[in-house]
Amino acid sequence: MRESAGLEEQDLSKQGQGDGCLLLGHPSLPLPMTLARLTLGLVEAVERVNEPLKKSAQIQLRAAFDTGVVRRAANGYVGKAVISVARLVLQRVL
Repeated sequence: MRESAGLEEQDLSKQGQGDGCLLLGHPSLPLPMTLARLTLGLVEAVERVNEPLKKSAQIQLRAAFDTGVVRRAANGYVGKAVISVARLVLQRVL
C-alpha cells in the first residue's frame, strides 16, 4: 500500500492495533496529496486482495483521517488525533 501511494518507508510510522493499524505521516508530507495517494493505495490493495475471492470471503476496510500533534508514549502514540480516528473507525456503519 505504501508503495502504491508513492511513499517511502521513512514517510510513515505504523502502530499495530488488534486487526488494524494506526499510520502516522511525517509532518513534512504535503497533506492533500498524501491523503489522496494513501486512499487510492488502500483501495488498490483491497481490490487486489479481494479479486480472487468469493464475495463472502472478501475483506472490508474502514479508514479515518485526522491531523494534529501526536507523541509516542509508553504504550504507543497519544494525542487528540489518535483518539479521533479511533472513535471514527469504531462507529457503526451508516
